[in-house]
Amino acid sequence: MRICDSVLFAYFLIVSQRTAPGLITDQLMIDFKVTASTIGLLTSVQFLAYSSLQVPIGLLSDRYGPNLFLIVGALLNGIGTVMYSLAPNEYFLLFSRLLVGIGDATIWVNLVLILSQWFKVKEFISLLGFAG
Repeated sequence: MRICDSVLFAYFLIVSQRTAPGLITDQLMIDFKVTASTIGLLTSVQFLAYSSLQVPIGLLSDRYGPNLFLIVGALLNGIGTVMYSLAPNEYFLLFSRLLVGIGDATIWVNLVLILSQWFKVKEFISLLGFAG
């Protein structure tokens, strides 16, 4: 169960990455002197990377296994988060959100793969419902 906890914690990271930036929108607009459309672009970049990479990452994970990709996803998410907090301008913010989106896709796809491999169908459905 410890491994399951680790996988779910990695997923918690991506969920927090989706919601947390909305809490600091006004501060970002003031600090970086950007418009609301730029803030919207930050969110869009993350979700575009997240949605467009799920299929390729899924194919790679099926071929090579989920363990390495889960670690890579967590690293990309972490690097993107640190870059976001230290960003000197909006271009770094955009790039960091791109990294977070790539990490999000990698974590989610491999979370689903790990849960499907380790648990029976009823348990898998319950855990997937808990995670999602």
